[in-house]
Amino acid sequence: SGRIVVFDYDEGTGAVGAPRVLVDPDAAAFAYYPSFSPDGAWVLYNQATSGTSYDNANAQLWVTKADGSRARTAG
Repeated sequence: SGRIVVFDYDEGTGAVGAPRVLVDPDAAAFAYYPSFSPDGAWVLYNQATSGTSYDNANAQLWVTKADGSRARTAG
């Protein structure tokens, strides 16, 4: 399966934090092509349970809060 992780970044020091899992789909699913909303509050991504990531007719759009505080939902 594919999951989406984010890294915290400190501009002052240039330090990159440990990866934080934002989306961890079921073992049979793949999450890919994440995109942050312009305000950085949401992450939109594709998810599918079969096929490849490119041009997948089985993929659905999903959205989750960028801070991980809200469960993902299908769109």
